[in-house]
Amino acid sequence: MGQILGILGELIPLLGGIYIVVYFGGYRTPKYKNEAQKESFEKLRSKHGKKVFYLGIFLILYGAYGITRMILK
Repeated sequence: MGQILGILGELIPLLGGIYIVVYFGGYRTPKYKNEAQKESFEKLRSKHGKKVFYLGIFLILYGAYGITRMILK
Protein backbone atom coordinates (compact mmCIF):
# COMPACT_ATOMS: atom_id res chain seq x y z
CA MET A 1 0.00 0.00 0.00
CA GLY A 2 2.83 2.38 0.81
CA GLN A 3 4.46 1.77 -2.56
CA ILE A 4 1.23 2.58 -4.41
CA LEU A 5 0.84 5.85 -2.51
CA GLY A 6 4.49 6.66 -3.18
CA ILE A 7 4.00 6.16 -6.91
CA LEU A 8 0.87 8.32 -6.83
CA GLY A 9 2.84 11.00 -5.02
CA GLU A 10 5.47 10.95 -7.75
CA LEU A 11 2.81 11.31 -10.43
CA ILE A 12 2.07 14.87 -9.26
CA PRO A 13 5.34 16.41 -10.51
CA LEU A 14 5.24 14.23 -13.63
CA LEU A 15 1.74 15.37 -14.63
CA GLY A 16 2.46 18.95 -13.61
CA GLY A 17 5.54 18.96 -15.81
CA ILE A 18 3.58 17.60 -18.75
CA TYR A 19 0.95 20.30 -18.27
CA ILE A 20 3.61 23.02 -18.19
CA VAL A 21 5.42 21.72 -21.29
CA VAL A 22 2.19 21.43 -23.26
CA TYR A 23 0.96 24.95 -22.52
CA PHE A 24 4.20 26.91 -22.26
CA GLY A 25 5.85 25.00 -25.09
CA GLY A 26 3.14 26.19 -27.44
CA TYR A 27 1.67 22.80 -28.26
CA ARG A 28 -1.80 23.83 -27.05
CA THR A 29 -3.41 27.08 -26.09
CA PRO A 30 -5.54 27.34 -22.97
CA LYS A 31 -9.19 28.32 -23.16
CA TYR A 32 -9.76 31.90 -22.13
CA LYS A 33 -12.91 33.41 -20.64
CA ASN A 34 -12.08 36.88 -21.93
CA GLU A 35 -9.45 38.80 -23.83
CA ALA A 36 -7.70 40.00 -20.63
CA GLN A 37 -6.81 36.43 -19.67
CA LYS A 38 -5.35 35.82 -23.11
CA GLU A 39 -3.21 38.95 -22.92
CA SER A 40 -2.07 38.05 -19.41
CA PHE A 41 -1.03 34.52 -20.44
CA GLU A 42 0.75 35.73 -23.56
CA LYS A 43 2.63 38.34 -21.54
CA LEU A 44 3.65 35.69 -18.98
CA ARG A 45 4.69 33.27 -21.71
CA SER A 46 6.73 35.85 -23.58
CA LYS A 47 8.49 36.99 -20.41
CA HIS A 48 9.09 33.66 -18.62
CA GLY A 49 8.19 31.02 -21.23
CA LYS A 50 11.58 29.39 -21.69
CA LYS A 51 12.33 29.24 -17.98
CA VAL A 52 8.95 27.69 -17.19
CA PHE A 53 9.31 25.26 -20.10
CA TYR A 54 12.66 24.02 -18.75
CA LEU A 55 11.13 23.77 -15.29
CA GLY A 56 8.45 21.53 -16.80
CA ILE A 57 11.08 19.28 -18.35
CA PHE A 58 12.86 19.09 -15.00
CA LEU A 59 9.60 18.12 -13.28
CA ILE A 60 8.95 15.38 -15.83
CA LEU A 61 12.42 13.93 -15.29
CA TYR A 62 12.12 14.22 -11.52
CA GLY A 63 8.74 12.46 -11.51
CA ALA A 64 9.97 9.70 -13.82
CA TYR A 65 13.05 9.19 -11.63
CA GLY A 66 10.89 9.01 -8.50
CA ILE A 67 8.53 6.46 -10.04
CA THR A 68 11.44 4.35 -11.28
CA ARG A 69 13.05 4.49 -7.84
CA MET A 70 9.79 3.42 -6.18
CA ILE A 71 9.28 0.49 -8.57
CA LEU A 72 12.85 -0.81 -8.29
CA LYS A 73 12.92 -0.50 -4.50
